[in-house]
Amino acid sequence: MNIKNKLRKALIVICCFGAFSSCTKDFDTINTDPNLITEKVVKINGLFTQVVANGTTGTMGGRISEFVNYTNPGDGARIFSRYDYDGFYSGFYKGLLNNISEIIRLTKDNPNFSNKNAIAKIYGAWIWQNLTDRFGDIPFSEAVQGFEKTILQPKYDDQESIYKQLFSNLKDAAAQLSDDPTKESYGDADLIYGGDVDKWKRFANSLRLRMAIRVKYKDQALAQSNIGEVINGPLITTDDQSAKLLSEANASVNQGYYNPFRYAVDISYTNGLRLGFTPVELLVTKNDPRLTVYLNPSELGGIWRGAPVNLGALQKTSRYQTDSLSLVGNFFRTGQFRFNIISAAEVSFLKAEAALSGLGGSDAQSLYIDGIQKAMAMYNVSSGAVATYLSSAAGTLTGSDENKLKQIIEEKFIAIMFQSDEAWAEYRRTGYPLIWIGNDDTDTGDEVPRRLTYPFQEYLINEASVTEATGRLQGGDKLSSRVWWDAKSGLPYQHPKQGTYPPESW
Repeated sequence: MNIKNKLRKALIVICCFGAFSSCTKDFDTINTDPNLITEKVVKINGLFTQVVANGTTGTMGGRISEFVNYTNPGDGARIFSRYDYDGFYSGFYKGLLNNISEIIRLTKDNPNFSNKNAIAKIYGAWIWQNLTDRFGDIPFSEAVQGFEKTILQPKYDDQESIYKQLFSNLKDAAAQLSDDPTKESYGDADLIYGGDVDKWKRFANSLRLRMAIRVKYKDQALAQSNIGEVINGPLITTDDQSAKLLSEANASVNQGYYNPFRYAVDISYTNGLRLGFTPVELLVTKNDPRLTVYLNPSELGGIWRGAPVNLGALQKTSRYQTDSLSLVGNFFRTGQFRFNIISAAEVSFLKAEAALSGLGGSDAQSLYIDGIQKAMAMYNVSSGAVATYLSSAAGTLTGSDENKLKQIIEEKFIAIMFQSDEAWAEYRRTGYPLIWIGNDDTDTGDEVPRRLTYPFQEYLINEASVTEATGRLQGGDKLSSRVWWDAKSGLPYQHPKQGTYPPESW
């Protein structure tokens, strides 16, 4: 759905939101100001549109995209260093969680709003999962409680309890959804599904599946119980059921709703936005037909090349400068961009991993093929090219279960291109894909960060709570400390060319 048209139709009182936001400059700005927006000053439909638009467009690109080496704009000095991640934290509370929580409160006691309430819970669960996956323990049970119940210094809930509550919320919300025509819908204000309750139920179940797979190395019983409840239920199985939305087709007053890659190539980056080494390596070495979709060759001799992450001063040679690198492909530079939340392709890969791990379902190979086919279809790859790819070594799961997992995650990494938060979480969870890392100085022991550090301001306004949360982290509040579900032994795995410069073998 087109964001601009829906925002025009929705009754959004942005001026009210802006006024409240600008007037709360004190101590409670981050963890309070939870619900100054009420039914008296804003329409529920309009607020939901705003949350979905801002939330869905906010989990790709930027520093996290550089962590997983999807992109390398060339200006990321010391990318693995301590940084004030307030923009990755407070924005979730002030702009997203405050508002989605208010929608949930405003709809909970009206039976006619039960579908609206359930849909807000589902989307809210996705927002919460993204935030806790970034930082680990976060304010949850005492956060965004409403203006009259504001807690100025909310406690930090442990990630395990947050995940368990989100599993419960998603299960209850899916059961709450009804096709009763008397239940009011968001209609066009719903940028993702247009109020289709069946698709929202599929989204809820698919998100539970994603979260269950996420925790499998930490709590296999929790993973298996949730997988068992959804694996044979309604999931996202076709692309028309995928949770996604489209950017605006043309230049927008709000550049956040514009195709981010067209904007980056045409306006933001003087030399265009370049892909990183990791996706280019996978596409080239697998002879993947998406290579020419995702990239244009470099301007020097038609070379397919991406810049590795964390390059040191002596590694930033002409080999990885501007016209030596491949540019983001034309597919991503058209008028619209597709923001994926959960696609049918990803769900197939999740089911393949569940089957491989013995946690539910069967026949990992057929599900793996299904995931590749659906992923290729998203990028209009011809049936002949898909058949050729599937007949190659890339089309068959081989070797040990660990090697098969590596194949599944590599294909998922390419399929969910630019879903940076999800790719980073999956890299931390599984160790794949293998990422070659340059020798610039780091605060992580020369590894990809395992989490984001708490914002500096939290230590000023909520010191006791954040200090307690920091004490639960093995190693303290560091980029290298692990969140609760990050429990697979032996990680991180090194790239086979680590220490060798340059890393290309083609």
